[in-house]
Amino acid sequence: MKQLCVFLTCLTLLDASGQSTLFKNGAQILIEAKDSIFEIENAVVASDEYDFLSNGMHRLSQLCLAKLKSTSRNHPDELQSSKTLTTLAQLATQAWRGSQYADKKKWAGIAKHFRRAFERSTSKFNYTQQVSFRLDLVDNKKKRFYFDKKPGISDLNLYKGKKPRGLTKKEKEELPDPIPLPIMTETQLIDQFVLQIKHRTIISDLKRGKYAFVGLYIHVDDNTLNKNKIPTARVVLVLGARRLRDIRLKKRYYVKE
Repeated sequence: MKQLCVFLTCLTLLDASGQSTLFKNGAQILIEAKDSIFEIENAVVASDEYDFLSNGMHRLSQLCLAKLKSTSRNHPDELQSSKTLTTLAQLATQAWRGSQYADKKKWAGIAKHFRRAFERSTSKFNYTQQVSFRLDLVDNKKKRFYFDKKPGISDLNLYKGKKPRGLTKKEKEELPDPIPLPIMTETQLIDQFVLQIKHRTIISDLKRGKYAFVGLYIHVDDNTLNKNKIPTARVVLVLGARRLRDIRLKKRYYVKE
């Protein structure tokens, strides 16, 4: 794991080609190391806003894992959290930070690095599936909004409507306080998460109990903060199965036994 920490640090300093190489090397170390498996605890989703600036992504990750477990059939295997798969997911968020999370074709080019790493090693994961996507962290309801640091009302500096321009000093003083964009609630974030895994045809295999292990990493995209953008989080989800015979997919990737 110490070697992996060095890889994670170096990833931020390399270009796309170098990042792919470093990911491959880091993934190989992880897959060959002894894994740690953890039970996924149940968690209750609240209707409160999720303060990601203060709380980070840890609780959201727990909520998403609990949702995956409750969706998954607990036979023949109960879904468990894998340290190896979780760190692989983290490795991917460090390596690739751009449009890959919204573009399925670009992510397909990245997913091959996961498959190749597993194909070259002996591991308990006979089959893996990995997907990525983004979650909106602020709710603008697809309406107009603007970024303004001056009011100091919101930590995100994002407000509803159109930014006032060309006003006199008196007109500015008479303006009502701007209305901050609301942060997504836990319920809204989980609904987004479920919708994304439905779009990526994972949920049907979960319900059949195909996967035994899961790794999930959610990271707030710093490039979407303090800008005229809706803040988003990058998500990488890696699922591992023990068995190949029940996975009904167009392509199958085998591991050396």
